[in-house]
Amino acid sequence: MNLKTKTPITLVILFFMACTSSKPIVSSANLNTQVNDESISSSKTYTGELSKKEYEEIRARIEKELPFKIPIENAILINFNQNARNCHSMFDNGKHYLKVLSNKNRISSRMSSNNKASDFFVFTNDAFFYDKIKMKKNYLTDSGFFYNNIFTVHDNCSAFFILKPNRKFMKHYGGDYYTKVRVFLEMN
Repeated sequence: MNLKTKTPITLVILFFMACTSSKPIVSSANLNTQVNDESISSSKTYTGELSKKEYEEIRARIEKELPFKIPIENAILINFNQNARNCHSMFDNGKHYLKVLSNKNRISSRMSSNNKASDFFVFTNDAFFYDKIKMKKNYLTDSGFFYNNIFTVHDNCSAFFILKPNRKFMKHYGGDYYTKVRVFLEMN
């Protein structure tokens, strides 16, 4: 084969390689990554105050599930991730999901240290990119306790729960929750 023949074949191979579509990272068939009426209506926030007995019981169960002893003067912030239909962070076929998660971790850590809280990231074993997440030392796998007892609405891929030493709590499903976290932690 001479040089003239090799060059067109090489160009054809490069052309086909460049034109082939990359395999989707995650199937988006039933995934809503947009801020739209569906995602807005699926966002929910619950607040309240527990009785002393309820507070002690839920705090003890959370410590057992994590398992970490949390200073009694600290609020508890659980950042929860699951596989769910509404997931803003899976935009662009999930290419930025892990980067978004890393940013959330950094912001959560900063807010927690500024507001006397202990923060944790908990994932269901079917959460997006779980195979990569489970390798990280500061990410915890849910035994089913959080999914079945704390985060019982399964419409959003991310949620959080805050339990403060004054027995007040907030649970939120959906996006843009760091503003909510900061405001709630700063309130008495």
